[in-house]
Amino acid sequence: MNNLSPASKNIIKFLIMLSTAACIGGLIFYQTIDSYSIGYLLGIFIGTVLSIVRIVLLEKALNKSVDMKASQATNYTRLQYLFRYLITIAVMVFVGVMHPTINLIGALIGLVNMQFAAYLHSFLGSSKNSQQEK
Repeated sequence: MNNLSPASKNIIKFLIMLSTAACIGGLIFYQTIDSYSIGYLLGIFIGTVLSIVRIVLLEKALNKSVDMKASQATNYTRLQYLFRYLITIAVMVFVGVMHPTINLIGALIGLVNMQFAAYLHSFLGSSKNSQQEK
């Protein structure tokens, strides 16, 4: 994690904050600690961990492709894109089929939080830049 860019670290921080908020919201919704709420929390945890893995893999692929020729970089990034989504599909199928106690919607929320974290980072980063310019 030390070799990640500040942007990736901020996105991961926002991702963890959003996932924590989703966990708290889920506990408020379920109002009891039972197998459904535990499955929901485990789903969010798995989705969040998978999102962090995808962020790290994306950054490593982009850093490596910068030093390649254009055609090699294009092929490499496409292959890495496919690899990241195959991992995502494999984990989601594994969670859905092999562990039905883990809430699949919670895992999807953990995955979707990555996009919200990126938007939040972009929004807050642009507001910081505009304040620094003044």
